[in-house]
Amino acid sequence: MRGYIANTNPLARYAIADGATIVEDDIVALNAAGEAVAATDAAAVKVKGIAVRVTDTEVEVRDNIYQIANSTAHPLARTARGAVAYVENKNTVNATGGTHKVVAGLLVDVDDGSAYVDMRPHALAAAQALANQAAAVAALVTSTYVAPTGGTAIDTEGRAALAKLAVDTAAVIAALKAAGLMATA
Repeated sequence: MRGYIANTNPLARYAIADGATIVEDDIVALNAAGEAVAATDAAAVKVKGIAVRVTDTEVEVRDNIYQIANSTAHPLARTARGAVAYVENKNTVNATGGTHKVVAGLLVDVDDGSAYVDMRPHALAAAQALANQAAAVAALVTSTYVAPTGGTAIDTEGRAALAKLAVDTAAVIAALKAAGLMATA
């Protein structure tokens, strides 16, 4: 059984999607139809927690702070506590996410090849908000920074959008710190 922090583990039960294979200790996500699948970097899946009991048709999932294998290709660093942990596969998390950037939760700590990830609902929501902000910044930088030959320029609308995004991001970070979900140092 996967390691976790005691007294943080509500239980939910979900129907398993047709054709899906889930085993105990897998990271579990819901697909667009609301059915359980083993987490992967796929479109329209949302992580719910870790499989603790599996039958032919249902899986019991606990949301919690879990010890999960840290990627060797794109590892989460201890200095990134409070950052988004992304799904690499059903047993591993990483720092960069894949094509679909499926959020696994918030990084609590890293130790000896493992990442401790908060997968409780409030942490998943905060991690998704951070991931959305990062995607918005990337979109703004790509669409509003114009580098003409021999110089750099940013249009006025782009500057305003970037300033608003900075304020929004600061608000999200302040809320995470106030809730104790992100380190203050």
